[in-house]
Amino acid sequence: MPRVSRSVLVMPRVTSSVLTSLLNFFLLFSSVQERSSAVLVPSEVRIGALYDGESPTDRTAVRLAVEFVNNRTDILPATRIRIVEGTVVMLANLDSVLTVCHQAEKGVATFVGPGSSSSVKTTQLVSAGLAIPQIAPIATDPMLDNSEKYPYLLRMSAPDTVQSRVLVDLVNEFGWQQMSILVSRDDYGTHGLMEFKTLASQRGWLIRTVQQFQPRENPAQIDVLLQLKAIKQAGARIILLNCGGLLGMEVLRKASTMGMTGGGWVWIVTDGIASISIGETKVKSDFGREVPDELVGVLGTRPVGTSGDLYTSFRQFWRAADPILYPGAGRVKIEARAAKYADAILTFAYAFQQVIKDGFYRPETPLFCEGNVSWKWSNGPAMLEYLKKVDEPGISQRLRFTSSRIPREPLFDIVNLRKHGWQTVGRWDEARGLSMPTRNVTFMGMAEPVPEDYRTDLRNRTLKVVTIEESPFMIMRHQDDQGRTLRGNDRFSGFCVDLLDWMSQGMGFRYDLYHVADNNWGAKDPITGKWNGVVADVAYKKADMVVASITIRADREEVVDFTTPYIDVGLTFVMSKVGRKEISLFNFFGPLEKRLWLLIAITTVAVGVFLSIVNKLSPYSCRPVAVTRPGQDNHEREPSLKQNEKTGKDDDDDDGNDSDDDENDQTKITLGDWIWNSFCTLFQQGPEEYPKSAAGRFTAGVWWLVILILIATYTANLAAHLTIGRLQETIGSVEDLAKQTEIAYGTVLSSGPHSFFLQSTIETFQKMARYMSTHDVMVATSEEGIARARRGHYAFVWDSGILDYVTKTPPCDLKTVGRLFSKTGYGFALQKNSPYTKEFTEKILWARESGKLEELFNKWTGGSECAREDAKLSTIVIGLDHMLGVFVLVYGAMAISLVVLTLEWILVCVGDVDKKSAKKPQTMPEAFLGRFKSLKQKLFGDGDPLARFRLPQRRRTPVPAKEEYECNTQATS
Repeated sequence: MPRVSRSVLVMPRVTSSVLTSLLNFFLLFSSVQERSSAVLVPSEVRIGALYDGESPTDRTAVRLAVEFVNNRTDILPATRIRIVEGTVVMLANLDSVLTVCHQAEKGVATFVGPGSSSSVKTTQLVSAGLAIPQIAPIATDPMLDNSEKYPYLLRMSAPDTVQSRVLVDLVNEFGWQQMSILVSRDDYGTHGLMEFKTLASQRGWLIRTVQQFQPRENPAQIDVLLQLKAIKQAGARIILLNCGGLLGMEVLRKASTMGMTGGGWVWIVTDGIASISIGETKVKSDFGREVPDELVGVLGTRPVGTSGDLYTSFRQFWRAADPILYPGAGRVKIEARAAKYADAILTFAYAFQQVIKDGFYRPETPLFCEGNVSWKWSNGPAMLEYLKKVDEPGISQRLRFTSSRIPREPLFDIVNLRKHGWQTVGRWDEARGLSMPTRNVTFMGMAEPVPEDYRTDLRNRTLKVVTIEESPFMIMRHQDDQGRTLRGNDRFSGFCVDLLDWMSQGMGFRYDLYHVADNNWGAKDPITGKWNGVVADVAYKKADMVVASITIRADREEVVDFTTPYIDVGLTFVMSKVGRKEISLFNFFGPLEKRLWLLIAITTVAVGVFLSIVNKLSPYSCRPVAVTRPGQDNHEREPSLKQNEKTGKDDDDDDGNDSDDDENDQTKITLGDWIWNSFCTLFQQGPEEYPKSAAGRFTAGVWWLVILILIATYTANLAAHLTIGRLQETIGSVEDLAKQTEIAYGTVLSSGPHSFFLQSTIETFQKMARYMSTHDVMVATSEEGIARARRGHYAFVWDSGILDYVTKTPPCDLKTVGRLFSKTGYGFALQKNSPYTKEFTEKILWARESGKLEELFNKWTGGSECAREDAKLSTIVIGLDHMLGVFVLVYGAMAISLVVLTLEWILVCVGDVDKKSAKKPQTMPEAFLGRFKSLKQKLFGDGDPLARFRLPQRRRTPVPAKEEYECNTQATS
């Protein structure tokens, strides 16, 4: 705290005692001597002036205010203020810090500026670090209220929380309740309207959209077209713009090129824009001295700059200044922005004056940002206290501050942009609120009545509509009846398409239909909180609306808006029409389709024929056996039959060995035997013969596997065939369905019915939800669920509007069961707070009243093509399409067996070749030919296939062959 001179504490007292008088005189003399020695009056004091280039009059206001103070004798008569100027760049933080450090080295007592809140936050880092107070003339970011984070900051303008209250009163004055917001993506832009959004929500106002754009150092480089397009599409005609002055003027210029500044539009700008004079140098390059017609009518709010006691005298000083030396000076009126900069100089002068009076002044010392030494100005905290205690006349208003170091009793002007600049049309203060006695406001486009707060432009719009296929409401085809490819909207037909066409003709809009990518209706992920399906496309603004048979649910209405229902529906479930069949002697054939029975019989015969052929052709059913000559080693073979005659033996002497060979000779097993074996295997009775060759065994093994599959399938389906009718007759309601587990039930994953079960608090539906979560009963689409119900042993839960249509159309094999539950309706879903929801709702209500919905419903659902009485009950039948794969397996095995047979012949022929023995084949062709002739002789006797059909002839002695072959089942591969 500043020291108070003891001279004000010591007063002479008149007493009768001389001692007392002498003591008082001594004390008075001592105090005067101490005061005269302590009080220092500097000849000059330095302040650091920081500009951010937003407005050229900032520099002018500071310089003229310093001259204004230096020329007065009632503020700092013996001290002159000297300015140390510097420019900071809003998006270059390092350069800004270096600029402030440079001023601190000059020994400044206070910083004044810069203008933007972002730049103030950057420079306050140095200011607080060096304990040098900083005065911010126009920084209004509410985040600057944090005195712990910004301890050496004094603000000349009220924070944006106050300006938000002004904006709320202004919007309320004209009865507007819907608006859009556009801000720059910086501290000033994003924080400026936070309080406004809160207050608007409390009043029930609707903010259609909040858009942000990236600021640039050069305002002409900003890209704001997408944001403006989004605002235009949102429908709100009241737009609040919060950004820097030059950025705001560029946004308004771009908005005018998009037709968003004419009649019916209202732009309300904040002090960052309303405090800039249109005639300033940087703005004049775009607009000239006069405001273009398309921008006339902009409304704005800004701090009052003309209510201070010193305004008149400073204005004379301002008007007398040379505009060449002082850009912006010489005008009749001082803008609020310039007045705030001038007030910042006056505030410092008043505070420094009191410091000198109280004898608290100490010479400033240079402070440095570099090095390890912690530099701080020892008088900084006291200087900040003197600044905060100022209560003196000013230019914009009286200079006095709250404990939070912001102005007391803030005042705001309501301004209206006219041809020659801003004109005040109202005023706001905390005590009386908004005052606009004449309402002398010019709206854009010179509109006379107050513009509406929103207006839809459906007649000029093409809506992007997402849908999902579900007959008869939405049917999707890729080709027409002539086979031509369909594209765009031509791919879609159905109830919803006809309704949308009828609406578009009456309301004047166009639309582009597309099918949702993930084929989901829309459910919220319980972990991530994100939506999927058609709901996600609208909620995340990929599409404008959903047109489909989508149910209206409370959880979906959190992220989208629904129209009134166009059809009332509820949940029900369908099951296959299965019951008691008529008594038949051949019911046991029922589990399999007739074609399947036929194919089984054909395949059984085919396997027998194939095994017969393979085992006759396989070389591992036959091997060469040589005849032993007399006197030869038993290992030598003589192919001649004459040798047998010389030894006195004939063929009959070997009957015993022939009998053993014939018993194991599979080449002598007839075709009928192999077919019989195949049927024995089919009925699991075991075959009389097993294949000996690898080729035959492979086919037989695969056939045994297929038989196992066929018998297991038949057995399981036979049990279901005999019991399912009885089970389904016991289910007559959703409660009955929940009590049992024999009949599976489910619905479409991530759909409305699925969400209903998951969120229900009723025990029956909770039990069904648990069942669905723990069993494989969920389907991807309603078509899949209906098809599964048709196959039987499954109940599909879905909307009654769809299931009623399905049960009325062929093949008439489904029936709905029980009462409706979870009653709701089908509606159109639009983006949250869409301006078109009301119009579509009104159009649907008109369609109901006029009978249009009934007409479309009869067109697409019509009368029932199925008989009202129960159709002939059917049960599950396994068809050819279910089991076709096993037969492909069998015939594929036959093909592989032929390859194995070929390999057997090659291997055996390779083994027969023996070039060391003249009695053995010398080459592969000879070995193959020998094998082939032997096989032919074995199969057909004399080698002639027709010999057995000729008349008997006298037996001839056979010509000895090189080798003779006999079957030996013991040969190994």
